[in-house]
Amino acid sequence: THEIETLQQPNLDQTTKSFEDEK
Repeated sequence: THEIETLQQPNLDQTTKSFEDEK
């Protein structure tokens, strides 16, 4: 599972930004 996290690291930033925007 750690490998997927590293692969989606750049995507995680966008997801976090979208999540904060929705809040």
